[in-house]
Amino acid sequence: MLTPKFPDRIGSSPVGRKHSIKIASQLQPGEVLQRLRSLGQELNESSLPDDLRMLGISGLQVSIEGNRYSIKWLGSISPLYNPACVGTVDITDDGSRISAWFRLRVKEVMLLACLIAIPFALLVSGASIVVWIGFGAATAVLAALISRQRGAGVLRTRLLEVLRVVAQAGPPPVLKHRR
Repeated sequence: MLTPKFPDRIGSSPVGRKHSIKIASQLQPGEVLQRLRSLGQELNESSLPDDLRMLGISGLQVSIEGNRYSIKWLGSISPLYNPACVGTVDITDDGSRISAWFRLRVKEVMLLACLIAIPFALLVSGASIVVWIGFGAATAVLAALISRQRGAGVLRTRLLEVLRVVAQAGPPPVLKHRR
């Protein structure tokens, strides 16, 4: 059976390597990875489901190295709320096991740290009009990035659906439209 095994409290705690999601597949690891690579190349703005296009998604980026993979959505979305799904595809007696977890990339964490530090650095440096304008601009950028988190749950769910689809034997994988 191709049933994803979800950890408890997926919404309240990050899904990391310690609490990875497992998906069983009857396919061999090489075939799963090839199907994932193919789906990433085929998914473009015109073939994406409406719910993803409405969130500003324009495609899927797939990186594969050995038995490890990384997938994330492309488009006009906040880098702070664009989850990267990473994991491995390992061989089992019955085919393969896909392990998946989510993480922020170092680049996004550094961006967030800088955006948080800039307003405080401006306040400490003095109280001129330029400082207050800079403080307002940095705060506005940070607020805009935080407010664009809409759909973060949908983005994660749809990345897991990508993995579920490529794990299934049969015709080439297709990401279904949701009603």
